[in-house]
Amino acid sequence: MPLAYWDISEAKRLTEFYNQQIANIPYCYEVSAEEFQKGIGLESIPGRGDQDGESWREQLIVEEARETILGFIHLAIKTVTGDSPRGYIRFLSYECDHRQIGQQLLAASEQYFREAGVSKIDAFLPYEGYCFYHVGRGFVVDRWAHVYGLLGMNKYRILYAQVFMEKELVRGSKPTLPMIDVDLSSVIEVGQIEPLQVSVRLLQDGKGVGSCDACPVVQYQRSSEGVRQFYIPGLWIDDHLRGQGLGRYLVERLHWEMLKRGYDHSFIGTELNNYRAQLLYASDGYELLLTEYSFAKELK
Repeated sequence: MPLAYWDISEAKRLTEFYNQQIANIPYCYEVSAEEFQKGIGLESIPGRGDQDGESWREQLIVEEARETILGFIHLAIKTVTGDSPRGYIRFLSYECDHRQIGQQLLAASEQYFREAGVSKIDAFLPYEGYCFYHVGRGFVVDRWAHVYGLLGMNKYRILYAQVFMEKELVRGSKPTLPMIDVDLSSVIEVGQIEPLQVSVRLLQDGKGVGSCDACPVVQYQRSSEGVRQFYIPGLWIDDHLRGQGLGRYLVERLHWEMLKRGYDHSFIGTELNNYRAQLLYASDGYELLLTEYSFAKELK
């Protein structure tokens, strides 16, 4: 079956297929054709193209039969003056029982990259994906075992692996800072990076020594289902203060602040081998939801 090479401006036609494919992925919600068209381009990712001598180009490769979409792959190539071009698989989707379609799309993408002089490919990189897919994280999730398995069978190696955890929040008393031998204070910041983002910061002598942020789902896409949900992109504590209960304080204080604002469902990701963080979140009531991956391959 012949493949079609589409310009990114034609992406709107993929919306219905995309919505069908993400139906079983937590925190992925349907988008309109206009949202899909606007949100998949690299220009929707902050900072792309800001580096001197940096340029990008994108390509959609689509398989369809009788005007029915059977699968597509979204490619990007980054070129920086003086460096070899680098290839990115930003998205790949096909029906799980149509492995041959996935294989055709993947083979066509590698040929496209070779012809452009690309020797290294990254696939499903965090924060290189669609702004509305999986809260902008970009990973392929284990619910898509057919995509995960196809990449592995084609000698793509795992580059990053993370666990994704969730928790329903309940109201409680305002958390207090642990009593330790260091004079600390905490401050709440709203909209410092993104308009709806809420941050809890720890300060020692006016200097930041810890932080935890919350990003509401509606920051990534319009969704009636996601209006009470938020994502914690990370937790940071300075090395000399770890192991004293400050991580738990930051997470619980952030929960308390978000409950005040009408949010009652939290989710968080952390590296697969970050067992300390997983124990912290599990002890606070978070449950494992899924595992997510990025891949890489060197073309020969």
